[in-house]
Amino acid sequence: LSSFVNNHFPIPNNRSIKADDIVTTPGVYAALEQVSYAVADPGDGILIGRPMYNGFQKGFTFSRSRLVAIAGRHVDPFTKDAVERYRNVMESSNEDGTKIKAILLCNPHNPLGRCFSTEVLEEYVKFCCENGIHLICDEIYAMTHYEKKEGLGVKRDVSFVSVLSLPKVHKDQDKMVHSLYGMSKDFCCSGVRLGAVITRAEEIKKVIMTNSFLSWVSSGADIIWSCILADSGFVTKFFNDNQFRLTNAYQFLTEKLECHRINYYKEGRVSLNAGLFVWIDLSYALQTPVPEHATDGDRERYISDRLMKAPGGLKLSAGRTFKTEKLGWFRCA
Repeated sequence: LSSFVNNHFPIPNNRSIKADDIVTTPGVYAALEQVSYAVADPGDGILIGRPMYNGFQKGFTFSRSRLVAIAGRHVDPFTKDAVERYRNVMESSNEDGTKIKAILLCNPHNPLGRCFSTEVLEEYVKFCCENGIHLICDEIYAMTHYEKKEGLGVKRDVSFVSVLSLPKVHKDQDKMVHSLYGMSKDFCCSGVRLGAVITRAEEIKKVIMTNSFLSWVSSGADIIWSCILADSGFVTKFFNDNQFRLTNAYQFLTEKLECHRINYYKEGRVSLNAGLFVWIDLSYALQTPVPEHATDGDRERYISDRLMKAPGGLKLSAGRTFKTEKLGWFRCA
């Protein structure tokens, strides 16, 4: 696994990941929980931007850390300007009694399908180190990215950069930066529960390794992933084929959306290039009559239920479950 990370993320030789820097877990949920045990106490806060993957809240069920969601307020979350929003929320949260212990980033982002640039990641690293809080990066979609074909009238967006590959920008960086990875997304193996915490922080590794005795990886999952990773030729071909198909699927979907004048998430003329989904704006459909006293969540569910029952059926995930700031957005996988 360390060889795979070094080669495919990729990691510079002077920052290479060793086998001892990896602690395996039965899935990324377990990895997230193990890290939260190590960096925070029950009731402490972990900052995360909106919209956010709706499963993150489950990752703190037992550690009882609190997710503190940050509204973008028209600030692009993938720019340095967003870091200032984190600072403001951190200070107000600390004053209110919820002590912030970490920032959680999803890179590539779920549900927005976009990557953080090297410059922005370095800004987050410096902010975390200067304020004594940890930076946790969920990188489970690291290899699920693709290139744009010509003719879409868009620029190519930022490619995936692992937080592990960054040069040292602060003396405490290795103590405060941690990556989460697993095989479920990139290798299309959601049922095989195998994840990893990748960190150079010795104290964090000690805590996680102690707790990992309570949640070992199954021998079957261990053997499956080991055999796959050992076949470098297969891995390269699999990723190339997967990225080619993702490119075609993204182009097909967005062309249909454009044809029907349905808005979807993109920054200006920059198209997206990561993940398995497109963030679609169906707010215009909220005008459809609904039962009296229906909540915002009911209105979104009414749209998704109608699409599911339509000929052919289309499964969308409602934006409310992703803590979106604006009603009517849906994730289409």
